[in-house]
Order: sequence, then structure tokens, then C-alpha cells
Amino acid sequence: GYQFIETPTLEYYDTVGGVSSTLEQRLFKLLDRDGRSLVLRPDMTAPIARVVASLLKDVPFPIRLAYQGNVYRAQEDEAGRNAEFMEVGIELVGEETPDADAEVITLACLSLQAAGVSQFKLAVGHIGFIHALLAERLAEEEATSLRQFLQNKNYVGYRYFVDQLALAAEDKQALLALLDLSGGKEQIERARKWAIGEKAKQAVAELEELWEVLELHGVTEQVMLDLRLMAQRDYYTGVLFEGYADRLGFPICSGGRYDHLLGQFGRPAPATGFALKIDRILEISQLPARPKRRK
Repeated sequence: GYQFIETPTLEYYDTVGGVSSTLEQRLFKLLDRDGRSLVLRPDMTAPIARVVASLLKDVPFPIRLAYQGNVYRAQEDEAGRNAEFMEVGIELVGEETPDADAEVITLACLSLQAAGVSQFKLAVGHIGFIHALLAERLAEEEATSLRQFLQNKNYVGYRYFVDQLALAAEDKQALLALLDLSGGKEQIERARKWAIGEKAKQAVAELEELWEVLELHGVTEQVMLDLRLMAQRDYYTGVLFEGYADRLGFPICSGGRYDHLLGQFGRPAPATGFALKIDRILEISQLPARPKRRK
């Protein structure tokens, strides 16, 4: 049910480059003959959002699009990796229900299975829960620092930073409890214990509904909840996820909900999607199989 779409390799910086959430120093920029700034597309989501708001502006929602193409990002923390690499993925635009999130996560699972990745887990979190948990207890500057620790998966640094804060013991306990909110369905009740504001409670409720739909799709064996999961891109607004395969330390897929991005192109709409990292999937396929243990 997803229609394939192709977008240009070159995009105007003022339209796509500025909203892609890719760090400025990771963009490849150049000028056209009229002196306008261009970028090699750093991701596929922002260009597709531009197309949905322009060329497809008369197409009714929901819109289901699929893509395959190269993206370009200068690498900083992954030495030796190419700056040009292929991504394959989907975007589901115009649906904001848990069914839409579950559809995308299920398709990510099925795609990895079809690609021959036998051992993997999708870690599912909610960016709204993290933002609310921190905002309820911290000043913005402190919350920004902790979000950075989570983004870098520096949980030791996170714990040390919290220990140094001048907070009530209960608030510190809540912030540190976030580091343990990783596992199965039981994490929903554990997260609800620390959700004191309406936004945090709403995020937990959305995760609970999502898990119920994923159970109906029969993919919860491949899914785990990870409330520590922090988006690598600023445009994510709700449920987000990353896929990890056995014996590879980097995500082989990532995705999530980005309900505000379309509005920056003049056609506000909820949206969600994912991208498969083809180079990493190929790397997994070339690893020798694990030897079976003797009984």
C-alpha cells in the first residue's frame, strides 16, 4: 500500500537543509549559479515532507510513501564510515493513531526479517515522556544537558550529573529511575509511577495503546520498551524506535513520529516513518554465523 517516490539529490538549504535537524557541520553545502545555497540531502524525511506539502498538496490523507535513495552526512563519531550511504524506508502521513505507529513498527520488523536479519530487537521509546519527566523537575538548561547524555547513551555521565543537582530526593529518584525503564510490557506500569504531569501520563498511555496493537500484529517478540531512548533528530515528537542486530553496535534502522515537520512546509499533518540503514544490514549479512553451543 506504499507508493514509491524519488526526490532530488540536491535540495535548497532554505527549505530542506534548515529543517532536517542534521547538524550544520554534517551538511554538504554548495552554491548554484545564482548564488543560492544548496545541500546534498542529509535525510529522506524532510524532502518527502516538502513534496507532500507541494506536489501532493491535493492528495487526501493518509498518504503512504516508500523510498530508496542515497543520503549524505559527514560522519563524526563513527570513524571509517562512508559519508554517502543508502536508506530504504517509508513515511505514513496524516495518521496520528497508535495503529499508525504500530503499522510502521510492524513493517520495520517484517522488512528486517525479509532482509535476512535473523536476530534483532526494536527498542521503542517516547520522546514526550523524557521531555515531560525532565521539564517537571528541572530548569531548561539542566534538562538540555541530561537529554544530551541520553542522546549519546552516556548513562554514567547522566547519573553523575543528576547526583550533583540540588533537588529533592524524590525528584532525583525519578530522574535516575529513567535509566532502568528498559524491558518488556511491565515498563509501562513502572513509567506510570513517575509520570506526575498530564504530558507524561499521556505519553505512557500512548505507549500502552501501542503495545496492545503490536500484540495484535504479533511482533512483540522483536520489540522492547526503552524509555531512555532519545531522538537523534529534533523533529521527533512522540513514539520513536531504533533497531539493533546481534553483534553490531550501531542501529540498523530508526524511525518515529514527527507531527510538526509538515507544518514547516505549510501543510500541517501528523506523520511517522522509518529508515533502514542498508550498509549496516549488509555488514550484518556478511558476519559469520555464531557457532552453536554444545549441550
